[in-house]
Amino acid sequence: MTPVQDQIPAAKPSRDAAPILILVLLACAGIVLSLFAGWREARQYEALERLRLADSADAHFAAARNHLLARERTVATLAALFAPPSLSTPRPLGDLGVRALRLAPDLSSIGWIVEVTADSAAEALKALSGSGIENAHFVDAAGATLATEALPRPLLALLDIAPDEMRARLGTDMTSFAARAGAIHAARERRAVTRTPPLDLFEVPAQRGVVLYAPVYARDGTNDGQFAGVLAFAYTAEKLFGAALTAHRPDDAFDIRLSGTSAGDVLYSVAAGSADHAASGETVSFSRTMTFAGAPLQMLYAVRRDLAAEGFTRATWVTGGGLLLTLGVVALSGFGVRRAARRTQAENPRVNIEERLKALIHELNHRVRNVMSVVQAVVRLSFSSGANLADIQKTCEGRLQALANTMSLLTANDWKNLRLRNLLTEDIIPYAGRVETDGPDIKLKARAAQTFGLLFHELAANAARFGAFSVPEGKASLVWTVTGPAGARQFQMSWKETGGPATMPPKRHGFGELLLRRIAPRDLGGRATLTYAAQGLQYDLSAPFDELTDSASGQPA
Repeated sequence: MTPVQDQIPAAKPSRDAAPILILVLLACAGIVLSLFAGWREARQYEALERLRLADSADAHFAAARNHLLARERTVATLAALFAPPSLSTPRPLGDLGVRALRLAPDLSSIGWIVEVTADSAAEALKALSGSGIENAHFVDAAGATLATEALPRPLLALLDIAPDEMRARLGTDMTSFAARAGAIHAARERRAVTRTPPLDLFEVPAQRGVVLYAPVYARDGTNDGQFAGVLAFAYTAEKLFGAALTAHRPDDAFDIRLSGTSAGDVLYSVAAGSADHAASGETVSFSRTMTFAGAPLQMLYAVRRDLAAEGFTRATWVTGGGLLLTLGVVALSGFGVRRAARRTQAENPRVNIEERLKALIHELNHRVRNVMSVVQAVVRLSFSSGANLADIQKTCEGRLQALANTMSLLTANDWKNLRLRNLLTEDIIPYAGRVETDGPDIKLKARAAQTFGLLFHELAANAARFGAFSVPEGKASLVWTVTGPAGARQFQMSWKETGGPATMPPKRHGFGELLLRRIAPRDLGGRATLTYAAQGLQYDLSAPFDELTDSASGQPA
């Protein structure tokens, strides 16, 4: 006999691992996407904020440059209008000095300086004597008298000055001041306005500043075009550079330093550190350069901001929101997989569970991408320049909680239809008890339910912060109707606030206004209007009824 061999059935490949593998892959994809979204948000924030700070510095630099160049043009214009008299003429400035000081209140003094040789010294001393100077003579920087009989070199003598209280300085030789003499010779050679480096002004005791020199040429018909002297315009640093830097303050709290040809040649500085960023050890700086009166000026803008840390904070919010959403989607997917498997086994054990699972995961993957986009937009647009971090956190948590509660309601209904009135609860709408509602209880599609959940929360949260719910007696009404023939029905909704303060359009446009004006109407295929009225905010929305509901299950109740 042939022995009978036991036949061992071949082991069937287990299908339990396939759903688990798909869920693991979905979780990994959500984690990677969340981290990438956070990284991108941090990079974009740092780059955009740096550009915004640079634009703010550029706007201030342009205003300060125009301010200084206007002073340079004024000096050049006065020099062009001045007709130099003969060397022996007393008070050669005439009334030009008084008029110049009236024209430019920030000008400390204006003087007339001419070149004096041994041959012309007597004429110059005659002009000083005729101007009321007793015992007229020339002096150097130390106040020592200079002998005029045998001058070793030509003098650059101050023959007139305004205002009159500075006339004690008449007869001073500017060649004994190295910085002043260099600027005067440069003005003569360049035939243009020049300036000194920062120095102690003898025109204004105990003050530092600069002197602008404008060359003047003869116009007597005989020596036309010949160098006659220079007009000297003395400015204190406070009145010239301080006014230029502070007249048009930048939008951001910059520390501004104005220097000359070297970093140590500081002309003026303004410290304007913001308390919001004072604790930061990081500094963002920008340098801008211009030419003023023939010499370069450098403006250094520095603001104490740690843009990397600020970007990391925003990235943490985006990444955290994405990870929380991934966790919810994976849990929801696992629940759906188990339910689908049980239902398939009960109906027909031979149904291919794996194919149904793939379809379900594909649908869930599509939904998670959509919701991730909403979460990223909520977190990103909740941040605005100048907003308090605690307020941003509270706003983000409220919006994300409203979205999460809406998703919980949809999950309880198998992501099919959700009644509109189920969204009008305290879980979705703050102060729901103060909202008077009137309208048919229609069944919404899943996507429409998410949109209405965020929309109702935003309207109520805005009312709590700025509108009717911010005062005890304020209230709101929410009315919706469905009109029109079958196939062309229209959904109309109106939110009106009463009893609250007058509303004004916001100065900053964040996620809330974007949701009300653009996102909600776009998702529902309709249009919306937002009215800021004295009696309270009013929001009206209209959309095709078929965009909100399934044709069979969405009939108004």
